[in-house]
Amino acid sequence: MRKEKINGDNQCAEENDSSCIVTEFKIGKKEWVKIRQNAYKKNIEPLAVILTSIGEVFGRWGDGTNLMITLNSNLYKGFRADFESGKEIFLNYNCSLGESFSNTCIKVQEELENLIRKEQDAVNLNLNETDENMDNKNQKINIISCNDYMEEESLRIKVNLCEEFHLEGVIDTIISVYECFANWIAETKWDSEIPELMPESQRKLRDSVNNTEVSIEKKLLHEDFFINAKKYPERQAVLWTENGIIKSISYGELTDKSLKLARLLINRGIKEGDIVSITQSRGISQIISILGILAVGAAYVPVGVKQPKERRDKIYKSGGIKYVITNKRDKERVFFL
Repeated sequence: MRKEKINGDNQCAEENDSSCIVTEFKIGKKEWVKIRQNAYKKNIEPLAVILTSIGEVFGRWGDGTNLMITLNSNLYKGFRADFESGKEIFLNYNCSLGESFSNTCIKVQEELENLIRKEQDAVNLNLNETDENMDNKNQKINIISCNDYMEEESLRIKVNLCEEFHLEGVIDTIISVYECFANWIAETKWDSEIPELMPESQRKLRDSVNNTEVSIEKKLLHEDFFINAKKYPERQAVLWTENGIIKSISYGELTDKSLKLARLLINRGIKEGDIVSITQSRGISQIISILGILAVGAAYVPVGVKQPKERRDKIYKSGGIKYVITNKRDKERVFFL
């Protein structure tokens, strides 16, 4: 089954069951004549202009670095008539932000020449190589047909678009952007920097989606825990496995144990701003210690029980740590340095 989607008088898009859409881009007679004349003055091949125009428009809809353009043999015969291979060529295109249009076209032309030379060498040596630059993760643009851009006075390019471009309204917008860019290429000096090709509406939408900044209320790490514990004391706060048995503790129980530890620490002289090390085996005791220390207003520094004693002592000394909390099984008691 095939569908054809008509976009105005000049563009059409075809859909098929392969999850790809074939879209036709056109540059009118007047504009294409000017573009070809400018290209010849700059010693730039028309095909390089075509690839640059396609690459810049589509590349900027991604991150500008992951566009792969596929060319069949019919397209590059006008570029290199002596090229005998009938294989497709894969061109990895990177948008040239800040570059002039002429410099961008020249770079594309040089890259295309290198690819064709490499492919021709493979043909001459009877090798069957896959392009090492081909990346299956790239967005894919497959230029499947083009009229004789060396002879005819207008340009018609059919492009097979991968599913990343199938979102509603995207293809229509890209076609509109391409027409505007083609007019710019025809009327503007090519030493100029390539303009912004993202429509303002799309730019605003992207900025809105990418704006992940949120207003964060200034509060301490543990405050929300104690607020929620007061609201839902019966709810399970932590689940863990001990000797193959699943255990749990509620918010109320965890709060009670943490505040009891906080009172003990205060009685031992620990005050707001002090630094306390937690040197305990993994388990619920670590969480109780963290909450207890924070409730006092102190800061905690975790130091692994498997660290050599010399290493632990060095951390305590360099961090100015005077207080260490541990378990009985780890050190028999809470001790102070």
